[in-house]
Amino acid sequence: MWKVKRTTLDHFWQQVYRPKFILIVLIALLGWTSLQRASQIRETSSPTPTKALTPGSFIRPPDLSLDAWLHPYVLPPILQLHLLWAVRLLGMITEDHVEAVSLQSETVPKRVLILNVVSCVVGLSSIACFFSALAFRDILESFCVTPTKFETPLLNLRAIVFVECVSTVLGLQALWEKLDFVIPSHVRLPSPSHAPSLAEALGIPRSVSDFLAGQVLVAPELAGSPSHHMDERPTAGVQHGGFPHTPAPDLILQPVSGTQAAAEGTTAGAPLTINGPELALQPQQQWSVALGNSLHFQSPYQADPQRPGKAPNRRGLHVMVETGWLVEAVSALANHLFAAIQYVIVIISLPSLSPTSLPPLLALLALRSELAECTITWTTARSSIECLDFVNHRWAGQRASQQLPDDQYPQTCPICFEQVLCPNASLANVSNEVRKEEQRTRNKGACRLDCGHELHPVCLVSWLGKQAFCPVCHVALSTTPPGAHLRTEAPSSPGP
Repeated sequence: MWKVKRTTLDHFWQQVYRPKFILIVLIALLGWTSLQRASQIRETSSPTPTKALTPGSFIRPPDLSLDAWLHPYVLPPILQLHLLWAVRLLGMITEDHVEAVSLQSETVPKRVLILNVVSCVVGLSSIACFFSALAFRDILESFCVTPTKFETPLLNLRAIVFVECVSTVLGLQALWEKLDFVIPSHVRLPSPSHAPSLAEALGIPRSVSDFLAGQVLVAPELAGSPSHHMDERPTAGVQHGGFPHTPAPDLILQPVSGTQAAAEGTTAGAPLTINGPELALQPQQQWSVALGNSLHFQSPYQADPQRPGKAPNRRGLHVMVETGWLVEAVSALANHLFAAIQYVIVIISLPSLSPTSLPPLLALLALRSELAECTITWTTARSSIECLDFVNHRWAGQRASQQLPDDQYPQTCPICFEQVLCPNASLANVSNEVRKEEQRTRNKGACRLDCGHELHPVCLVSWLGKQAFCPVCHVALSTTPPGAHLRTEAPSSPGP
């Protein structure tokens, strides 16, 4: 008997059901609105007036009745949506069960069988929901309460159910990632730190790119005025480009030389700090301000290659990321994107309702929330990849280049408590089970900090989002290797 974890139910509530609960309310409210319009038409053709149902407002709630919930434009789509959500919950439970038995080698055939059965069930249910969404009129006629000739649906219910069906199919793609022989464990992605900005790639005009990046154009004759320099002082909690975020941990930079400090306007010997690579975002922040930087709208006309802590832009670099993490990020982004599409369908279907009524206000607020979640998901994933790229170039090379005498007894990662194996270590004289487990651990990579402790790069990325020191000895992490500033300051020796 499978056990449903509390974390699985919480994840289902937060990622699937809670964002779509407003959609159920909107379907019910608009079903009552169709009843109201039908009753108004009947009032004009009958001598005895009937009581009309209203969609409600913030002051007066709508009238609740059993006929409204049993309306043919309310009950069938709600049942279909709950069926699709039940399929997604079943996929989450199956994924947890596969992870629980993945460490036992004798359960691999059972694991494959479970995935095949779930894929068949998901495929059949998706096809059934697809054809039922296209033939929605037949479903309406199967209920005892049929729409009258005066009633017309306000929503495109077939489009809403079809979008939810596509979102469900994409959300269940994480199951296939559990099969190592179908999908590789790691994939290569272009490094976002060295990728061209979206404004540069699309050729967006300067005024538009500056507006999306939150920058203000300044006339050349006013660029050197004292008031302009006073306006350019950084604000607490705002990064370069006007991106609001909570204070992140700081990474210490090495002291700079006197000549470089004079050129950059800093004090020689004073340590510099830059914000950590992970951004901790708050959902209640304004998404419209963050939209520019989340899509990497950096104006190519105002690029600053001399900014401290900024790596040179090198094209063609790639980052190896785990397939499971990438599938989860894409699934979360697609879930919020399809939810936003559903609310857009609701909004464009309500041209005749007053903006002060409850359905348009709920639809607009829900659309704003889903767009904010899309922005936060995209920004968080991009920041994680940038941090992973930085970790690989800063600390992963040290572990691979050093020939350590204790390779036979590797260290344990203090984050995940698994062994940290070098990718070049030998796997001779081991069984197949041990070889498979060590290969999975080796795929995580290894990085050695300046203090000598070893971690997995992915674990270090998650740690850098919270702290900027070693999790074992609490030594502050530096963005440059030890002695790098001494090598840059060393004078060139004269020739013989």
